[in-house]
Amino acid sequence: MTIPKQSRGDRSRDQLLAGEYVLGVLSPEARRLVEERIGRDRSFAQMVIQWQRNLATLEEDYPLERLPPAISQSFLRPPSRRLYRGSLRQLAAQVWGSLFLWRSVALISLAALLTTLSA
Repeated sequence: MTIPKQSRGDRSRDQLLAGEYVLGVLSPEARRLVEERIGRDRSFAQMVIQWQRNLATLEEDYPLERLPPAISQSFLRPPSRRLYRGSLRQLAAQVWGSLFLWRSVALISLAALLTTLSA
C-alpha cells in the first residue's frame, strides 16, 4: 500500500493511492483509512472520483468477480517456509536417486583410476 505523507501533500502519491483504492488492491485496513481520508480531504476525494470516472468504462466491459475468501486471504499471508523445505527435500531425493548422476560419478572415477594406473 502507498501511504502519502499528508504534511507534504505529495500529489503523485495521492494519485497513486486513489488509484489503488479505486482498483480495490488495498488491504481492508488501508481501505478503511483511505475511506476516512475521503470524508475529510476534499481534494483527495476529487482524485478518487476522477479515477472512478476514468475507469467506469472498464466496468461495463468486464463484470466484477469476487474471489472466494480462502483464496483472497492466501494472497495476504506471507509464503510458508514449508513450501521451500518440501521442494528442497524433493530435489535432494531426485538427485540422490538419479541414475544419470551415479553413472557419471562411476565413469569419472573409472577414468581417474585408469589415468592413475597408466601413469
